Amino acid sequence: YNARVGAFIKSPFIISLLGLLMTRTSIVTESPSRLKAFLDTPVARAILLLVVSFIATGDVENTVFLSMLFLGVVQLLRTEEEREKHPYVL
Repeated sequence: YNARVGAFIKSPFIISLLGLLMTRTSIVTESPSRLKAFLDTPVARAILLLVVSFIATGDVENTVFLSMLFLGVVQLLRTEEEREKHPYVL
């Protein structure tokens, strides 16, 4: 864990950028196709989940634990049909 990286991620610019990205990809506007294509990748989903968790907790260990807990709960809540359709968590 690097304190400089933590300070950078918690900076108002990055928090605002993430807020705009989340708003942009929600119901407010239509997202560009390139952004949609990028956000549909498992790597992008994992990165966004970890960054949002880090902003919420401010601690790397809690970020990893809560992200894994969230993904585990989501997988447990899926029905058998949903698990067959989406075998991976992300």
